[in-house]
This record gives sequence, C-alpha cells and structure tokens, in this order.
Amino acid sequence: MRGEIIYVSHSAAAPLARERACRLANRPGARRRCGMGRRHGPIECGANFHAKSSLGNMKALTTHAHASDGVAATDAEGNHGGGADPALHWYFHPITNSRAHMEAVEQIVYAILSGAYSVGERLPGIEQLAQAMNVSKPVIGEALKVLTRSKTLRVQRGSSGGLFVLTDRIKESLVALSGQMNRLSLSEIVEARQPIELQLALLAGERATPADFAAMQACVDNLRKHSDGDLMLRMRFDHLFHYSVGRAARSRALAYYQYQILEQLFALLQDYFLYREDPNLVVELHERTLAAIRSREPATIRRAIAEHMQPLEEAVAAMSAPLPQTAPA
Repeated sequence: MRGEIIYVSHSAAAPLARERACRLANRPGARRRCGMGRRHGPIECGANFHAKSSLGNMKALTTHAHASDGVAATDAEGNHGGGADPALHWYFHPITNSRAHMEAVEQIVYAILSGAYSVGERLPGIEQLAQAMNVSKPVIGEALKVLTRSKTLRVQRGSSGGLFVLTDRIKESLVALSGQMNRLSLSEIVEARQPIELQLALLAGERATPADFAAMQACVDNLRKHSDGDLMLRMRFDHLFHYSVGRAARSRALAYYQYQILEQLFALLQDYFLYREDPNLVVELHERTLAAIRSREPATIRRAIAEHMQPLEEAVAAMSAPLPQTAPA
C-alpha cells in the first residue's frame, strides 16, 4: 500500500525479518522509519546496511569539536563545519541503542559533568537535542522525564522558559550508565586510566588556549577551597579539572573514556576517597599537573601524570594483592 510506514529494525539479530522489511521499505511511496523514530532513504539489506551504519557511527566519534571555545568542528577527513552545532555548546552524537532514552540521559549528564552546561544554564530545546542525537522527540522527552524526576533539570514555562540545569551533583544512578565498564575489574580500569589521562594531557599541552588554562586553574582553586569539606563537592572539582583537560585536548573519544573511567572509579572506591585519600596531596598533584601542561613540555607532562596517578594505583594494587597465608598451627 502506498504511503504506509515500514518499521525497520536496527538489530542484526533477525536477518530474515530485516530482509523482508527492507524489501517492503523500498517499494515506491513507502516511508521508512525505524523503531527510534528516524526516517530513512533507500535501505540496503544485510551486512552492507549495518556495516555502513557502523562506519557512520565511527566517523561521528572521530569528529573533533569544541564548540564552547569557538573551535570549528572537523570531521575525520579534516573538513570543517561537519560536526557540532555551535549553538548547542556540545557535541551530542547519534544514538543507535535500543534503550535510546537512557543513552540520551547519559549524554546530557556527561555534558553537565564535563562543564559544558553550568548550574542555571539553559540547555538546547527538545527539537535541537533530538536532531543532534538523531532520535525522535518522544525519546528526548523520556530522557528529560528521568532528569527532571532526579532533580537534575528543571522545566521553566512561558516565553522565557526552557530546560535549565538545576544541579551538577548528579545522582549515582544516572552516572556511568554504560555497561561496558561494569564488565571490567578494578585493576583493569585503573590500568586503562593512565594512558588515557597521559594522552589527554599531552594533547592539552599542544592545544590548550588561555581560556582552557583559566578553566583548569579555577578547578584547582575550588579544589583547594573545598579540600577539607564535603566529599561530593571535592570530587566534583577534582573530576572537573580532568574534564577540563579533556576538553582542552579536543579529543572527544579519549575524553569520553576518561569520563567513564573517573565516574566508575568513584562509584567503586568511595571509601578510599573518603577515608584514605590525602586531600592536601590531591591539591598539590593537580597544581603540578596544571603547571606541567602549561609548560607544554612532553617530558614534564609525562612525569606529572605518572606522579598524579601513583597514589591511587598503589592503593588499588594493595587492595588486589592476595592476603598472606598463615602457617598451620
């Protein structure tokens, strides 16, 4: 029937059903729409469709953008203008997850925690977010329900209304929603952290602007101010320093892995951060790291990152060490 809507699954789990859907969708006059509300042009069947989708997602992940600092978006071929919309202040990548609204929640939480949107700041509208993440407006609506119920966002009605950040102290249930990190051991996560933090610091040493250094310095100043105070507030500025380094590096892929690792470490090691970590040493290590990045000297940056990572690495190594066996009586 002309004009009917054909729903096309993005899953590779049902090839026969997908092949039939593709044949139907390519009939003249059919409108193509997937389960997440996306319209499609001519649809290819089988592996080619999924391979091209995967390549498109990889290209999206390798696009470099730092819209909040006015840096032009650059795609994988070095072309400018194909990445983030400067009006969004952030790069929201297309969503392909079957639980699309939860991935939208994760992206918005990440944007808030990384400092792209501050408390009281207005977020893009539902239509802008839907277009940026390539999902339907109802998907974004479900994500916003989760975020408003958790009192992360508030909705303001009227001509000056919109979506506003209510807090940057995000509930643990909304942080690190990706299941990938949950499959890794604590020692594996810690081991992965140093190369990611090192590469981000080296890139920040090459690419950071005066505004980036000012943002990092503000984090260190606030970390020092709250070093003896509330743990959540101290960790907020600790993490925000690292996210500022990630933004200065202009590497979204590395910065995203950094975010996943830091939030997962905090979820797993709250007792360490609360009782064993030395807040004064933490401030000192952040000051040294900032000074090293300012120097733009790779050798200096490498030493600073190694020192920065050492206390936590040693603590986790001690936790992971087997208990000494006592000799039988």
